[in-house]
Amino acid sequence: LLNCAVHCLNNLYQQRWVDAAAMDALADRVAAENQASSWWNPYRSVLPRVGNYDVTVIVEALKQQDGSLAMHLLN
Repeated sequence: LLNCAVHCLNNLYQQRWVDAAAMDALADRVAAENQASSWWNPYRSVLPRVGNYDVTVIVEALKQQDGSLAMHLLN
């Protein structure tokens, strides 16, 4: 029950603005938008309340705060 993504996002913005319930709802929304399986959500942990989320859910949470994620690749 570490909820690393929740703690990371809250620490990034230095305030408590997201919780596990909000991240679960985002994971459900992303799964529905991507027509994921109805019995398994690939955007969060199979175990309830563990707090492991796909990076897609984290990006969607960042968008709620007008944030974004950029990847920089080095050769």
